[in-house]
Amino acid sequence: KAKFVMEVRDLWPEAILALGKVNRKNPVIKALLFLEKFLYRKASQIVILGDNMEPYICGRRISKSKLVWIPNGVDLSRFERCSSQTTFGKGLRIMYLGAFSETNPLDILLQAAKLLQDKGYMDIRFILVGDGPTKESLVRLTKSLGLKNVEFRGAVPKNSVPQVLQEADALVLTKHPTFAAYSGSILKLFDYMAVAKPVIFSGEATYNPIEKSGCGLTVRPGDHQALMEAIIQLYEMSPEERAEMGKRGREYVEKYHDIRKLAAQLESVLQSVLSGG
Repeated sequence: KAKFVMEVRDLWPEAILALGKVNRKNPVIKALLFLEKFLYRKASQIVILGDNMEPYICGRRISKSKLVWIPNGVDLSRFERCSSQTTFGKGLRIMYLGAFSETNPLDILLQAAKLLQDKGYMDIRFILVGDGPTKESLVRLTKSLGLKNVEFRGAVPKNSVPQVLQEADALVLTKHPTFAAYSGSILKLFDYMAVAKPVIFSGEATYNPIEKSGCGLTVRPGDHQALMEAIIQLYEMSPEERAEMGKRGREYVEKYHDIRKLAAQLESVLQSVLSGG
Protein backbone atom coordinates (compact mmCIF):
# COMPACT_ATOMS: atom_id res chain seq x y z
CA LYS A 1 0.00 0.00 0.00
CA ALA A 2 2.97 2.29 -0.49
CA LYS A 3 2.52 5.52 -2.43
CA PHE A 4 3.99 5.36 -5.93
CA VAL A 5 5.78 8.32 -7.54
CA MET A 6 7.11 7.74 -11.05
CA GLU A 7 10.01 9.63 -12.61
CA VAL A 8 10.19 9.72 -16.42
CA ARG A 9 13.70 10.44 -17.68
CA ASP A 10 13.09 9.51 -21.33
CA LEU A 11 10.00 8.44 -23.28
CA TRP A 12 10.48 4.73 -23.83
CA PRO A 13 9.51 2.88 -25.91
CA GLU A 14 8.69 5.85 -28.20
CA ALA A 15 12.40 6.63 -28.65
CA ILE A 16 12.97 3.05 -29.87
CA LEU A 17 10.08 3.32 -32.33
CA ALA A 18 11.41 6.65 -33.62
CA LEU A 19 14.57 4.92 -34.86
CA GLY A 20 12.39 2.91 -37.26
CA LYS A 21 14.04 -0.44 -36.49
CA VAL A 22 10.93 -1.97 -34.88
CA ASN A 23 7.20 -1.27 -35.13
CA ARG A 24 4.29 -1.19 -32.72
CA LYS A 25 3.30 -4.77 -33.59
CA ASN A 26 6.52 -6.11 -32.08
CA PRO A 27 5.59 -8.19 -28.97
CA VAL A 28 8.28 -6.52 -26.86
CA ILE A 29 7.08 -3.04 -27.86
CA LYS A 30 3.48 -4.03 -27.10
CA ALA A 31 4.53 -5.22 -23.64
CA LEU A 32 6.47 -2.00 -22.98
CA LEU A 33 3.56 0.17 -24.11
CA PHE A 34 1.22 -1.73 -21.80
CA LEU A 35 3.66 -1.38 -18.89
CA GLU A 36 4.14 2.32 -19.61
CA LYS A 37 0.39 3.06 -19.48
CA PHE A 38 -0.08 0.84 -16.42
CA LEU A 39 2.63 2.75 -14.50
CA TYR A 40 1.27 6.15 -15.56
CA ARG A 41 -2.17 5.20 -14.26
CA LYS A 42 -0.94 3.71 -10.98
CA ALA A 43 1.37 6.61 -10.10
CA SER A 44 0.13 9.16 -7.58
CA GLN A 45 2.44 11.72 -9.17
CA ILE A 46 4.62 11.67 -12.29
CA VAL A 47 7.88 13.63 -12.25
CA ILE A 48 9.01 14.53 -15.78
CA LEU A 49 12.53 15.71 -16.57
CA GLY A 50 11.57 17.37 -19.85
CA ASP A 51 8.64 19.77 -20.28
CA ASN A 52 8.23 18.35 -23.80
CA MET A 53 6.93 15.12 -22.24
CA GLU A 54 3.65 16.61 -21.04
CA PRO A 55 1.67 16.44 -24.35
CA TYR A 56 2.72 12.83 -24.92
CA ILE A 57 1.79 11.59 -21.44
CA CYS A 58 -1.48 13.53 -21.41
CA GLY A 59 -2.16 11.94 -24.81
CA ARG A 60 -2.11 8.59 -23.00
CA ARG A 61 -5.22 9.80 -21.14
CA ILE A 62 -3.31 10.82 -18.04
CA SER A 63 -4.46 13.91 -16.13
CA LYS A 64 -2.15 16.92 -16.40
CA SER A 65 -2.59 17.39 -12.64
CA LYS A 66 -0.47 14.27 -12.11
CA LEU A 67 2.55 15.82 -13.81
CA VAL A 68 5.29 17.96 -12.28
CA TRP A 69 8.39 19.14 -14.12
CA ILE A 70 11.65 18.82 -12.17
CA PRO A 71 14.61 18.92 -14.60
CA ASN A 72 18.08 17.54 -14.06
CA GLY A 73 20.39 19.55 -11.87
CA VAL A 74 23.95 19.77 -10.67
CA ASP A 75 25.63 19.57 -7.29
CA LEU A 76 27.38 22.93 -7.36
CA SER A 77 29.51 22.06 -4.33
CA ARG A 78 31.55 19.86 -6.69
CA PHE A 79 32.39 22.95 -8.75
CA GLU A 80 33.31 25.38 -5.97
CA ARG A 81 36.85 25.82 -7.25
CA CYS A 82 35.73 26.53 -10.82
CA SER A 83 35.95 30.15 -11.84
CA SER A 84 34.36 32.05 -14.73
CA GLN A 85 37.55 34.12 -14.86
CA THR A 86 39.24 31.53 -17.06
CA THR A 87 42.56 32.42 -18.61
CA PHE A 88 42.48 31.24 -22.21
CA GLY A 89 45.79 30.35 -23.78
CA LYS A 90 46.74 30.36 -27.43
CA GLY A 91 44.31 28.51 -29.66
CA LEU A 92 41.14 26.77 -28.56
CA ARG A 93 40.73 23.44 -26.75
CA ILE A 94 37.25 22.03 -27.27
CA MET A 95 36.18 19.11 -25.09
CA TYR A 96 33.40 16.54 -25.14
CA LEU A 97 32.99 14.57 -21.91
CA GLY A 98 30.33 11.88 -21.72
CA ALA A 99 29.07 8.66 -23.26
CA PHE A 100 30.07 7.53 -26.75
CA SER A 101 26.72 6.36 -28.10
CA GLU A 102 24.22 6.75 -30.94
CA THR A 103 22.38 9.44 -29.00
CA ASN A 104 25.57 11.53 -29.02
CA PRO A 105 26.70 11.38 -32.70
CA LEU A 106 30.32 12.44 -32.38
CA ASP A 107 31.08 11.62 -36.02
CA ILE A 108 29.59 15.08 -36.73
CA LEU A 109 32.26 16.61 -34.51
CA LEU A 110 35.01 14.67 -36.27
CA GLN A 111 33.74 15.84 -39.67
CA ALA A 112 33.84 19.42 -38.38
CA ALA A 113 37.38 18.81 -37.09
CA LYS A 114 38.34 17.63 -40.59
CA LEU A 115 37.00 20.83 -42.17
CA LEU A 116 38.90 22.95 -39.65
CA GLN A 117 42.12 20.99 -40.23
CA ASP A 118 41.78 21.41 -44.00
CA LYS A 119 41.29 25.16 -43.51
CA GLY A 120 44.50 25.35 -41.47
CA TYR A 121 43.03 25.95 -38.01
CA MET A 122 45.62 23.72 -36.37
CA ASP A 123 45.47 25.58 -33.06
CA ILE A 124 41.89 24.39 -32.55
CA ARG A 125 42.16 21.05 -30.75
CA PHE A 126 39.50 18.50 -29.76
CA ILE A 127 39.58 16.34 -26.63
CA LEU A 128 37.02 13.51 -26.41
CA VAL A 129 36.69 11.99 -22.96
CA GLY A 130 34.66 8.89 -22.15
CA ASP A 131 33.74 5.39 -23.30
CA GLY A 132 30.85 3.63 -24.98
CA PRO A 133 29.73 1.43 -27.87
CA THR A 134 30.63 3.90 -30.65
CA LYS A 135 34.11 4.83 -29.43
CA GLU A 136 35.96 2.19 -31.46
CA SER A 137 34.30 3.28 -34.72
CA LEU A 138 35.05 6.93 -33.90
CA VAL A 139 38.73 6.15 -33.38
CA ARG A 140 38.75 4.37 -36.75
CA LEU A 141 37.05 7.35 -38.41
CA THR A 142 39.64 9.70 -36.88
CA LYS A 143 42.43 7.64 -38.43
CA SER A 144 40.73 7.34 -41.83
CA LEU A 145 40.21 11.13 -41.95
CA GLY A 146 43.86 11.68 -41.02
CA LEU A 147 42.94 13.94 -38.11
CA LYS A 148 45.87 15.39 -36.18
CA ASN A 149 43.73 17.70 -34.03
CA VAL A 150 41.76 15.08 -32.06
CA GLU A 151 42.69 13.34 -28.80
CA PHE A 152 40.75 10.48 -27.18
CA ARG A 153 40.80 9.79 -23.45
CA GLY A 154 39.15 7.15 -21.29
CA ALA A 155 36.25 7.66 -18.93
CA VAL A 156 36.91 9.52 -15.68
CA PRO A 157 35.22 9.09 -12.26
CA LYS A 158 32.44 11.54 -11.44
CA ASN A 159 34.46 13.34 -8.77
CA SER A 160 37.15 14.14 -11.38
CA VAL A 161 34.76 15.68 -13.92
CA PRO A 162 35.07 19.33 -12.74
CA GLN A 163 38.86 19.17 -12.82
CA VAL A 164 38.94 17.59 -16.29
CA LEU A 165 36.43 20.08 -17.73
CA GLN A 166 38.61 22.93 -16.47
CA GLU A 167 41.27 21.91 -19.03
CA ALA A 168 39.03 23.02 -21.89
CA ASP A 169 38.43 26.47 -23.34
CA ALA A 170 34.99 25.44 -24.60
CA LEU A 171 32.72 22.42 -24.41
CA VAL A 172 30.67 20.70 -27.09
CA LEU A 173 27.55 18.55 -27.04
CA THR A 174 26.03 16.69 -30.01
CA LYS A 175 22.59 15.08 -29.85
CA HIS A 176 20.82 12.82 -32.33
CA PRO A 177 17.76 14.70 -33.72
CA THR A 178 15.54 11.60 -33.40
CA PHE A 179 15.86 11.62 -29.62
CA ALA A 180 15.12 15.31 -29.05
CA ALA A 181 11.36 14.84 -28.75
CA TYR A 182 11.67 11.88 -26.39
CA SER A 183 14.47 12.88 -24.06
CA GLY A 184 14.40 14.69 -20.73
CA SER A 185 16.84 17.44 -19.79
CA ILE A 186 20.44 16.70 -20.72
CA LEU A 187 22.38 15.81 -17.59
CA LYS A 188 25.94 16.53 -18.74
CA LEU A 189 24.92 19.96 -19.99
CA PHE A 190 24.56 21.26 -16.44
CA ASP A 191 28.05 20.04 -15.54
CA TYR A 192 29.28 21.93 -18.60
CA MET A 193 27.53 25.12 -17.51
CA ALA A 194 28.58 24.76 -13.87
CA VAL A 195 32.24 24.81 -14.86
CA ALA A 196 31.69 28.26 -16.45
CA LYS A 197 32.74 27.41 -19.99
CA PRO A 198 31.10 28.45 -23.26
CA VAL A 199 29.12 25.58 -24.82
CA ILE A 200 28.45 24.66 -28.45
CA PHE A 201 25.32 22.53 -28.85
CA SER A 202 24.62 20.61 -32.05
CA GLY A 203 21.05 19.50 -31.50
CA GLU A 204 17.43 20.39 -30.88
CA ALA A 205 15.64 20.68 -27.56
CA THR A 206 12.30 22.16 -26.53
CA TYR A 207 14.11 23.41 -23.43
CA ASN A 208 17.52 24.79 -24.36
CA PRO A 209 19.39 26.35 -21.39
CA ILE A 210 22.23 27.39 -23.71
CA GLU A 211 19.93 29.71 -25.65
CA LYS A 212 18.08 30.88 -22.55
CA SER A 213 21.26 31.76 -20.67
CA GLY A 214 23.33 32.97 -23.62
CA CYS A 215 26.23 30.76 -22.54
CA GLY A 216 27.06 29.43 -25.99
CA LEU A 217 25.97 28.67 -29.54
CA THR A 218 23.36 26.26 -30.90
CA VAL A 219 23.45 24.78 -34.42
CA ARG A 220 21.30 22.33 -36.38
CA PRO A 221 21.85 18.68 -35.44
CA GLY A 222 23.80 16.59 -37.92
CA ASP A 223 25.25 19.62 -39.74
CA HIS A 224 29.04 19.47 -39.50
CA GLN A 225 29.42 22.60 -41.66
CA ALA A 226 27.30 24.64 -39.24
CA LEU A 227 29.20 23.13 -36.31
CA MET A 228 32.51 24.15 -37.88
CA GLU A 229 31.23 27.70 -38.40
CA ALA A 230 30.12 27.94 -34.77
CA ILE A 231 33.55 26.77 -33.62
CA ILE A 232 35.25 29.42 -35.77
CA GLN A 233 32.86 32.05 -34.39
CA LEU A 234 33.86 31.10 -30.85
CA TYR A 235 37.54 30.95 -31.83
CA GLU A 236 37.41 34.51 -33.16
CA MET A 237 35.90 35.91 -29.97
CA SER A 238 38.12 37.57 -27.42
CA PRO A 239 39.03 35.62 -24.26
CA GLU A 240 36.92 38.12 -22.31
CA GLU A 241 33.83 37.43 -24.46
CA ARG A 242 34.19 33.68 -24.00
CA ALA A 243 34.71 34.08 -20.28
CA GLU A 244 31.53 36.18 -20.06
CA MET A 245 29.62 33.44 -21.90
CA GLY A 246 30.81 30.87 -19.39
CA LYS A 247 29.86 33.13 -16.50
CA ARG A 248 26.29 33.43 -17.81
CA GLY A 249 25.99 29.65 -17.90
CA ARG A 250 27.22 29.30 -14.33
CA GLU A 251 24.78 31.95 -13.10
CA TYR A 252 21.91 30.21 -14.91
CA VAL A 253 22.46 26.81 -13.29
CA GLU A 254 22.88 28.47 -9.89
CA LYS A 255 19.44 30.01 -10.35
CA TYR A 256 17.50 27.18 -12.01
CA HIS A 257 19.41 23.89 -11.72
CA ASP A 258 21.00 23.86 -8.27
CA ILE A 259 20.34 20.30 -7.05
CA ARG A 260 19.52 21.58 -3.56
CA LYS A 261 16.64 23.67 -4.89
CA LEU A 262 15.38 20.82 -7.06
CA ALA A 263 15.60 18.39 -4.13
CA ALA A 264 13.45 20.76 -2.07
CA GLN A 265 10.91 20.83 -4.89
CA LEU A 266 10.86 17.02 -5.03
CA GLU A 267 10.49 16.83 -1.25
CA SER A 268 7.44 19.09 -1.53
CA VAL A 269 5.94 16.75 -4.14
CA LEU A 270 6.53 13.69 -1.94
CA GLN A 271 5.03 15.40 1.11
CA SER A 272 1.97 16.33 -0.92
CA VAL A 273 1.56 12.71 -2.06
CA LEU A 274 1.89 11.43 1.51
CA SER A 275 -0.68 13.92 2.76
CA GLY A 276 -3.07 12.98 -0.03
CA GLY A 277 -2.93 16.45 -1.57
